[in-house]
Amino acid sequence: MRVGFRAIASKGDWDWVTNLIPLLRVSDMTSILAINLDTKEIQAGCVMDTWTTTSCQIHFAIANPMVLRHGFFQEISKFVFDTAGRKTMYGLVPANNKKALKIDAKIGFTEVTRLKEAYDVGVDYVLLELQKENCNFNAEETD
Repeated sequence: MRVGFRAIASKGDWDWVTNLIPLLRVSDMTSILAINLDTKEIQAGCVMDTWTTTSCQIHFAIANPMVLRHGFFQEISKFVFDTAGRKTMYGLVPANNKKALKIDAKIGFTEVTRLKEAYDVGVDYVLLELQKENCNFNAEETD
């Protein structure tokens, strides 16, 4: 598979992302989609919002885990840490999404706290943090 990257460009792109993760569109949102260049199908997406001077919140939607071997996280790291100049990414993950928490740990995210039953009855939200120096997929280290 040949993978390319681009931003959300249409309502169809946005619908693809929100089918996998519940998000509301906000004014400071930006995105990176991983596209199979042969089929033109979206394989994964990352939406970034809630930008501050030093950080942003990040949301992942991954339909095909193979994109992880094709530079998806490096592309996100390069954009957030190098292009946008932020120091930290934050994410909220339901505590029962063990697969996402495992992938996030491999990226380098660490748990900051748990928000008790903030996702659903009996399901905490896990607040994760990723600082550039802890990211296992920094672009300059993989070039």
